[in-house]
Formats: sequence, C-alpha cells, structure tokens
Amino acid sequence: MLNLLPEQAKKRFILAYRFKFAIMCAVFLCMLLISAVVGLLPSYLNMRVQAERNREQAEQKKQTSGPSIEQAEARVGANKVLAQYLVDRVSVLEKAPTLSLLTKTIFDVAGSAVVIEGIELTGTILTIRGEAATREELISFHQRLKKQQYFETALLPISDLAQSIKPRFSIQIVLPQ
Repeated sequence: MLNLLPEQAKKRFILAYRFKFAIMCAVFLCMLLISAVVGLLPSYLNMRVQAERNREQAEQKKQTSGPSIEQAEARVGANKVLAQYLVDRVSVLEKAPTLSLLTKTIFDVAGSAVVIEGIELTGTILTIRGEAATREELISFHQRLKKQQYFETALLPISDLAQSIKPRFSIQIVLPQ
C-alpha cells in the first residue's frame, strides 16, 4: 500500500486511533462492570440476607428447643436410675445359671432309666418333660434333681405317678431371678 500521508499527519492519525481505541476499551470495561454489578449485586445481597435469616432461626431454635434446667436434671436423674438398674441386672445375670448349665445338670442327674423328651423355659419356669422306666426311677430322679442347686423347687405332680411302668412326667422348676 502506498503511504501518501506526511509523517506528522501519520503520527497524529496513529495517536488519534490509539486514543479512540483506549476510549473504546474504557467504555467496554465500564459497561462490563455496570452489567456485572447490576447482575450480581442483587444475588449477593439476597445471599447475605438469607444467611442472616438462617442465623436468626438457629438462635430462635436454640432458645425455644433447648431443655430447661429442670428437664435436664430430670433426664440426668432418670439416666442414673437406669444405669443403677442395669448394673443390678447385670450382677443378677452373672449369678444366674445359664441354660446350658441347667440342661447339662438335668441330663447328668437323669441317668439311663429316665428319657428326657423336652426342656422348656418360659420366663422363670423350667419344665422338664419325659418318660421314666418305672415309677421308682421317676421318684429317684425327682429326689436327685431336688438335691441339685437351682432345682430345689422341682415340683412333680402326683398325677404323673399314677402309672407304675413307663410313666410320663412333667416336672416344673421355678428358677431364681
């Protein structure tokens, strides 16, 4: 391209061009800043207002839902009673016989003349069902059973002694709590 402008006019033209370019850039940046402020400022303010509301609601919940001192003391008292009950119950359970120990003792005492058909535990009542070879063997089993620890309360109904040969029985034992 041919350059027909004199050197000074050329410099003024370039200077004017740069000045206009700088003004356009400044106007563009100002427009960008204005649109950002108009677009983002309301959401920013809304977020701050919402955060403040959330804080106020949390404070109100703390004040209204927090237990009073009397309620807290009642809960502590109830927890102490519960803890003492659990400690007492654990000590009782540690002293109480296990079902496997009771079953082993029953079969050890039964011998070969007595057939144990079932052992049932309902609450604190242990029921032993079975059949003996003779009435005398049943009476002997009942007496041996009553000599064992935890079986002192063994009850043999008189009706179970009606048959002299192969009497069926149902002995009930009230276990200690």
